[in-house]
Amino acid sequence: MNRQHAFTLALLAGIATTACTTPPRRPRGPLQQPIAKEGQKVPVGGEISSSPVTTPASAPEEVSAPQADIPTLWTKVIQTNVALSDEELMKATQLYPTQPNSLEEAVFVVTQMRMLKSEWEKRTSFKTQDLHTQEAVDNTSGLSLERTFAELQIDLASVIRANAHMKNHAALLLAKKLLSHTKNSDSYRAGLIAAIREKGTEWPDLMADDAAPTETGSSPIPAPEANSVPATQPAAEAPAAPAAPAASNLDLMGSDTLLIAAQKLADKRDYKAALDHVSRIKKEDPFYAQAQEKTKQYSTRAVKELRAKAAESFSNAAPLNDTSAKAVYLRQAKTFLEQALSDYPAADGLDSVKENLEAVNRQLEASEKSGT
Repeated sequence: MNRQHAFTLALLAGIATTACTTPPRRPRGPLQQPIAKEGQKVPVGGEISSSPVTTPASAPEEVSAPQADIPTLWTKVIQTNVALSDEELMKATQLYPTQPNSLEEAVFVVTQMRMLKSEWEKRTSFKTQDLHTQEAVDNTSGLSLERTFAELQIDLASVIRANAHMKNHAALLLAKKLLSHTKNSDSYRAGLIAAIREKGTEWPDLMADDAAPTETGSSPIPAPEANSVPATQPAAEAPAAPAAPAASNLDLMGSDTLLIAAQKLADKRDYKAALDHVSRIKKEDPFYAQAQEKTKQYSTRAVKELRAKAAESFSNAAPLNDTSAKAVYLRQAKTFLEQALSDYPAADGLDSVKENLEAVNRQLEASEKSGT
């Protein structure tokens, strides 16, 4: 009985230990005779100095845009008639979440509007006709300035009012044009127009009234020009207030929005939903590589938590003499480990999960035999 108890404790320790994803350090070999290199002094006798050697810290794999690059990035972002590179889009997107009223916040917000503008222009570059009714189909359905920032939990009107960097003609005109060309509720439109007029009093084109059109054949959003007055668009029916994003709407979300929403879900430990979001980013998308990294990251985190639950169930089973109660906890551990293997195939450390599962199965089999 003592040998079986010792075996159980050793197995439990193995599961708990292998739950850690940090690989063990390779043992150091014997000290070699130091070789003098350029810029390095070796004491006489070949002894290594005990004083620590300072080495430059290596840069992390994923970093946001350096602080010094933000003003440069802002200058490019507000030039709305000049396309942004994939690298610039990536830098601007990775600023999220940002500090309120900061330049980073302004860069991120205007970049989101520019990406929505690009999607709107792409969809209005062609016309679609219903084969049954022979009527034109609205290609821009699903595009909404209101929904875009609601999904990011950003109040665009408040940002325009509070962030001094947003008092910019190009940024405010872009917001106004998107408000006219995408589907937004009347209350949202009224609140955002008020904020734009509050900050844009010196620009007459921002003070002019624009109706909210829904015609698919309208011309693309023009680049901002000094003292330019945007053409008035025909009025249309007020669209319904946007609903929370459902699974059917995920394909309408931009790649950067999908990544941000996925991160929020992962932070809430809803890993399946997070993975569903990133899985919708296509291979040809510039954010695809980042989506693949997030897939592995979220999968590994999910597996680590499942293994921790399995270890806890195994620990609860260890001291029990009641075979039926022990079997209940062992089956729980088995379920957690099987879920890790089936639901998260992209995770790291799955070989250790298989080893843990084999050990749990052996204990479960032994427990069931002893109970019969």
